[in-house]
Amino acid sequence: MHPAKNFAAKQVLCLLLGTALGACTPLGIDSSEEALYGIRTVSFDKNGGDTEAVPASMTLRPPVNTLGRLPEQPTRARHTFMEWNTEKDGSGSPFAEQTPVTANILLILYAQWEAHLELQLPTGLATLTPMAGERSATFSVTVSGFHSEEDAQGVTLSRDLVDAQGLSLRKLVSSYTPRSHIVHLTVEYDGLTPFPEGFATLHFDLENIPKGYRYGGGPQTLRVYIADGLEKTRPIPVNADNIHTFNDYANTPEGLGQHYQLMENVALTPPEAGQSNWTAIGTYGYIPADNRPFTGSFDGGGHSIVGLTLHATDDIDQSDFQGMFGQIEGAEIKNLGLEGGSVTGRGYVGGLVGMSRDGTVHNSYATGSVQGSNYVGGLVGYNWGGPVHNSYATGSVTGADGVGGLVGQNRNGAVHNSYATGNVKGSFFVGGLVGDNFSRVENSYATGSVQGSNYVGGLVGDNWGSAARVQGSVALNPSVVATANAGRVVGRNHPDAALTDNRARSNMALTPPAELDTIGANLKNGAGVSAAAYGSESFWKAEPMHWDFDTVWEWGPIGLPILQGLGGEQRLIP
Repeated sequence: MHPAKNFAAKQVLCLLLGTALGACTPLGIDSSEEALYGIRTVSFDKNGGDTEAVPASMTLRPPVNTLGRLPEQPTRARHTFMEWNTEKDGSGSPFAEQTPVTANILLILYAQWEAHLELQLPTGLATLTPMAGERSATFSVTVSGFHSEEDAQGVTLSRDLVDAQGLSLRKLVSSYTPRSHIVHLTVEYDGLTPFPEGFATLHFDLENIPKGYRYGGGPQTLRVYIADGLEKTRPIPVNADNIHTFNDYANTPEGLGQHYQLMENVALTPPEAGQSNWTAIGTYGYIPADNRPFTGSFDGGGHSIVGLTLHATDDIDQSDFQGMFGQIEGAEIKNLGLEGGSVTGRGYVGGLVGMSRDGTVHNSYATGSVQGSNYVGGLVGYNWGGPVHNSYATGSVTGADGVGGLVGQNRNGAVHNSYATGNVKGSFFVGGLVGDNFSRVENSYATGSVQGSNYVGGLVGDNWGSAARVQGSVALNPSVVATANAGRVVGRNHPDAALTDNRARSNMALTPPAELDTIGANLKNGAGVSAAAYGSESFWKAEPMHWDFDTVWEWGPIGLPILQGLGGEQRLIP
């Protein structure tokens, strides 16, 4: 009988018997041509690959029963193609050019892959420092590219320390993710051998690589260096593990002149009520032998310290000059955020710096409350001769004389491109931004309520002397309350002191009240500005304000200018 007629007869017989056509046709045959003539199709599944095989399928026609060649292999990132297999998981039979293809079967072959292992070294260099008690460097080495945590646990990281010179290497602990094996290591210094720079080399390689993986990276090298802290280009690293050691060391004669950099966010453990978890770095001595200011530098690196708390009220002789830094002289504090916590002392008290003599404080902020007696500020208590700029404070500030939301007293220094939002309360010379000003205050604003007895202002309590100048600044306080000498911008302005292009909130509650209808931008109550005006970015950009929104300020979610590059509460949406 003709093959076509024979095939048709079998189909009819299947139907008559009530059998599905698929039961009478070999698995995968979906055309009469394949059944009639033995044409076989082989398909290639990329099985997780990034590209397809080319071609993706091949056809055999009798009498040929092998492919004779295989398609162009698919590709997959960080994997090597191994073979084609009849099962997706590789448990079937391998397939090659000369593997026979069974007649009348639609064959699907699956790509099999071998993962590449990647050895990832720490970013940058492992660093040792000479800080007392901190003569070790801890870091992690990651081996990645596994399919499962079980596979990750099988690999071994070999390591070798050469040119040690007083160093030892030990493994701390291994941890795993579903695709990674992480080895945490520490290099320790014996504290006896001289401390040359760049004196150690670590070699890494992989052993016991699980089946189905390969590593082609070869041995890797990591240099271990010392940071002596004597140069700003090589600051001593500060982190959560050594923050208390840093606090102790920085108060030693050697440590007071070093340079430091915070490497990560740090949260300090809250102390018991009325206690401290910090000792102010640098102190002032009323006789030269006791004067020990901090003269180095501290770069926060854009990180924050949470919960720094100082409560210094028990010993009168030890309660002045309080803050993270008690006294700095010619030092630089930058790129640091202090979040929460509180500072309590007597005189020269600030959230960040108690007293700055010719120091620089910039790109920094403090959000904790500050309390003291004289020269009390949310960020700096007493600023003598140096700038405080691109910074802010949000905590409440309470004191007696010379009390400011940002700076208690500003003498021979400069406060600019800064702001304060905390409520301020004191007696004499009380301001929402600066309590007592003998120098320059420029392009800044304050938003907290201000209360005092005499010389009380929304921005500055007392603006005194021929060098004193408040310019291009805005008082946005809801209220300023005093017994005498209150003003929206300044409480009192000395005849020789300058007020230029200042604005104040039109509906500020001022006590004692003043006739404000004709007040100008160069008088102590400032030119009135409505909420609709100061709530618009254009107000701050336009003349005469002309604030720098290119490199300093940006429009924030609080509906007021905020400082570029600084985090903390200024980016919280109220």
